[in-house]
Amino acid sequence: MRLLPLLNIFRRKSFHEFLDCADECRELSPAITLPQNAAVSLPDEFSRARRCYRDEVQHELGRLQGKPRLHGATLAYRFDNAVVGNGAIYASGQALKYAPDASNFFLKGAQDQFDEAVLTTSHCAEVFFGDWLVEALSLELLASEQRWQPVRFKKKAWTHEPGYRALTGLDCLGTSYATVNRLWLVDDRGLNLGRRNRFNMLRSKVRASALVPKEENAGKERIYLGRGTSGKPRHLANTDAVISKLELEGFQYIEPEQETPLSLVRKLAEAEIVVAQEGSAHVHALLAMPKSGGLINIQPPFRFTAPGKDMADMAGIGYGFAVADPVEQGFSMDPDHLLKTIDLMIKQLRLNEAGQQRQL
Repeated sequence: MRLLPLLNIFRRKSFHEFLDCADECRELSPAITLPQNAAVSLPDEFSRARRCYRDEVQHELGRLQGKPRLHGATLAYRFDNAVVGNGAIYASGQALKYAPDASNFFLKGAQDQFDEAVLTTSHCAEVFFGDWLVEALSLELLASEQRWQPVRFKKKAWTHEPGYRALTGLDCLGTSYATVNRLWLVDDRGLNLGRRNRFNMLRSKVRASALVPKEENAGKERIYLGRGTSGKPRHLANTDAVISKLELEGFQYIEPEQETPLSLVRKLAEAEIVVAQEGSAHVHALLAMPKSGGLINIQPPFRFTAPGKDMADMAGIGYGFAVADPVEQGFSMDPDHLLKTIDLMIKQLRLNEAGQQRQL
C-alpha cells in the first residue's frame, strides 16, 4: 500500500480544469455541424416533462429538434509522469476523480508501468453500464487506432461486460496502481465523424459476431425491453398494464438481465420497433437493431434525458419518446398514449423507407 500526497499538495480539479494542465493537446477528429432528424413524439410532448436531468433543458431540446447541430472535436490531452489508481488520476500537481468511490490517499497492489497509455473510461462510464458500453469500448477502439495501450481502473466487471467483450473482441488492462510516462485523457463527447465511425464499428462487430443478417433492413419484430432491477430505481408503476397492452399489439417482452449479450443481439437484430424506459437497457437495442428500425423511450417526468437520441442519430436509427405521468409510487405510462407514439414512429419509418426507394 502506498500513501499519496495529501490534497493540499495534489489539488482536486474538475475535468476541464484538469485538462487545462496538460502537457499537450491533440485534435483527433475535428468539430463539425451535421443535420439531424427531429425526435418522434406527440405534439407538445416535451412540455409534459417536469424536470430535465441536471436541469439541462436547452441541451435536451438541442438533441430533439430537427435542426443542424454543432458537434465538438475529439481532443486528446497528454500528461507526463502521471499516476493512475483507485478511480483517480494524479498529474501536474493536480488530482482528478473519475470513480464515485475514488480514494485520494491509498493505492494498493503491484505497480504497473507504462511508457504511453490512454485511459479508456469516463466519469459516466464509471457509474452507468450503458455509458461504459458505448463510451469505454469506443475509447478502446480509439486506443487501437492511435496505437496507445488502453488502461482502465480495476473494478468488478459489469454483468454483461464479458459477453460484449467476446462479441467485440476488445480487451483492456485494469490497473489498481500504475505510473505512466505519457498518459492520454480523451474528451470524446462530440458526435463528430470519428466518434460516429467508432460507434458504428462497435455495432458492426456486435451484429457480425452474433451471426445476424448483414443487411440493415428491419423485420417486423416488436420488442419491449424491461429495465430490470440492477440499475438505479426508476419505477414504472403500471409496468404490467403496459406489457399486456403491448403484447396485444405483437410486442415481445424481454428482460435483459435474464439474457446474454449474444441472445439479446440475436433477438434485437431485426427489430422494427423497440420500446424501453430511458436508461442503460436501451443501449442493447442501439447496438443490435437495424438502422431502419426505431427506438421509443419511456421518459420519467422528473428526469428527462435523451442520450439515446445521440446514439440513434449516430447509427441512423429512428428515435421517439413518450413522457410518463408522475404518481405516488414513481411514474405511470398511459398505454394508449404510448401506442399513439408507436403509430407515429411506424409512419415515420414507412416514409423513410419510401424515400430511400425513390432515391434508388
